[in-house]
Amino acid sequence: LIMTVIKKNIFFVKMNDKFNELTQNDQKLILQKNMSEMCHIRGAIRFDTKSKNFVWYFSKRDQMQMTFEKKSGSGPSTSCSSTKTKEVRLSNALIGQSDMSKFYKSTTSQSIFSLVGKLCEIGLPMEVFLVMINIVLFSSDNLQLEQPEVASNAQTYFMFFLHRSQLTTDWITWTSLMNIYIFLVRT
Repeated sequence: LIMTVIKKNIFFVKMNDKFNELTQNDQKLILQKNMSEMCHIRGAIRFDTKSKNFVWYFSKRDQMQMTFEKKSGSGPSTSCSSTKTKEVRLSNALIGQSDMSKFYKSTTSQSIFSLVGKLCEIGLPMEVFLVMINIVLFSSDNLQLEQPEVASNAQTYFMFFLHRSQLTTDWITWTSLMNIYIFLVRT
């Protein structure tokens, strides 16, 4: 799961022209520094505020594999009703704090869920979270980059993009925008 989120972030930023303007060394440095925060923001896209869990959507390939395992008897019991199968799939698709504690210390897991929960409370659409990933990506504080101006200009570009979006769409309110800026300053 964690590797999947990291891979999705890397795929996402590699499609970013401003990221590709950086040297490979600068790309590596800012990804190493900012990946954790980027994963938190991406996690907010998949966080269910009611159940307080991350929701994992199975790909068609995953669904086919689960069906194959069920038919061959190596997966969930074949005596389950279709309702029971849906429950099994749903429980497998929810990733809770106890699941995360298998990979992180309990306090780290709590911190991740708290942070992502606060992000979700702002009530932002996915598009805003994707812009925020770009803003966090180009944070180069305390890094010795070969091209610091490229990273700084890119971060400013995405901050302005977020601000212009607030002015021209009903995506976010001024209060939400201020909460976003507060979050970005703290990360």
